[in-house]
Amino acid sequence: MLLNDIINLTIKEKKINTLSWCNTLLNVLREYHYWPALQIKKINNSSELLLLHNTYRRKDIESFKELYDECRSVILDFSDPEDKIILSKSNSIPERISDKEYLKKIEKIDYGEIIYDCTTIYVYFHKNMWYFGTTTVPNIDYSKFTHPIKKYGMMFDEILNKIFKEKEKENIRENLTDLLNKDNIYEFGILHYENTHYFDYSNLYGKNYKKLILIKIKEKYSNKLINNENLDKNLDLIIPEKINNTLIESYLNNNNIYGLLINDTYKVSNNSIIFHEETDHGNPNPWRNMLWIYLQNRNDFHINDYIKTYSNNLEYPLDNNGNVLDPTYIIHTVISNIKDILFNLYISTTTYYSQYNRFKMSKDIDKKLAPILQYHLAQLRYSQITIFKDKKVILTNREVFYYICNCNTLKNIIALIHYFANNNGYDIPSKASICFTVLNNLLVN
Repeated sequence: MLLNDIINLTIKEKKINTLSWCNTLLNVLREYHYWPALQIKKINNSSELLLLHNTYRRKDIESFKELYDECRSVILDFSDPEDKIILSKSNSIPERISDKEYLKKIEKIDYGEIIYDCTTIYVYFHKNMWYFGTTTVPNIDYSKFTHPIKKYGMMFDEILNKIFKEKEKENIRENLTDLLNKDNIYEFGILHYENTHYFDYSNLYGKNYKKLILIKIKEKYSNKLINNENLDKNLDLIIPEKINNTLIESYLNNNNIYGLLINDTYKVSNNSIIFHEETDHGNPNPWRNMLWIYLQNRNDFHINDYIKTYSNNLEYPLDNNGNVLDPTYIIHTVISNIKDILFNLYISTTTYYSQYNRFKMSKDIDKKLAPILQYHLAQLRYSQITIFKDKKVILTNREVFYYICNCNTLKNIIALIHYFANNNGYDIPSKASICFTVLNNLLVN
């Protein structure tokens, strides 16, 4: 099934229900078990203009990988279902490989293009209004990651203020949009000294750098790639450089280069950058990064390795008696208890028929549970008949742990921690309860 199939199913379902377009699409994704790997967000609080995106997950999506890749970031307009629906669609996520692997992996190298460690901003005009969003968030004024307070919208405006030194208009973004074609979708990248993920551009652009990258321009609806419209002549923009295939290796050895996009398919960087990406979530809150490391369940890099490498000045929390709590102990205790609770609830609410690879849910028990638990139990039951169907036995603690680590976003797990930290009644031991409270507070701050 592909994106157009999902759209057609949504239109078909909408004809026979009274739900909004947003909820109808969500029901279709749920019915085919594409959600939560595929997510929906309303744009400007509209149920007709929607952002459909994937979660950058690479595990347990093989059954719908083509659809998943197609939905990296898609803008859908259902205001007229008889007309064109797909307003914009970004390219699929390129495969991440090292500079040591790319020659073995790629049969033919046509060209390379310099890529930047930046945040992509989508700018487009629709029904008398300009929109500014990221790949996964419809409005840049409500989106942040690396900076604890500053939203991407503020960083974007700071860059525009630098470009348009003499403000022609009170709304700084109008100085940009006045130069743009309303029939196109613009992909900009923001390079900002307060938005460093894995690469710092101070050596290239100065200590407090603020730069705007023109990544690409596409026609609305057709998604056809077009030239830069000479925007770089009117604005101080970075245009990603195209690299001849004979020069790729020399560029990869350049310490000022984050990486190269080769044949629009492969994202190639040196091993040190890839290692950093694989071992550091990049959040300013180290406890979120350590939780992320734990969920990776790697054999070669653990929480203590993260602390030594990236956070050796970490302040350790104390229990009620003033004793130091080890980060690994805290996180392991919390996740283990969540695993046990979900497992016990699954056993008490689910009967699995291995001969038919089907299950029966105890609705009387399930409906009494909190929505967040109903959601995870539903996902566990689905994993029972998909991921673990070959086992032909009911799920064990081991499979529940796999589900927690591999089938959820970090946001999902943090929400579970928050829930159990603030709700009693699950027979959580007192020491574990302290860990829940401590970790919940540390993840929020």
